[in-house]
Amino acid sequence: MSSAEGAGIALRVFPDYAADPVWDETGMVDLNRLPLSDALVTALRGWARSARL
Repeated sequence: MSSAEGAGIALRVFPDYAADPVWDETGMVDLNRLPLSDALVTALRGWARSARL
């Protein structure tokens, strides 16, 4: 296995009432495209919309 195969990508989580809260180096990541449970996606979106900046 090369180092790139096991590396993965870095994701950051920021609250935002108007966008999904997960971002990578190119911008917002659509939570529906990540291998996350429906419950986690719902919880992340709820947290992002309710968080006060």
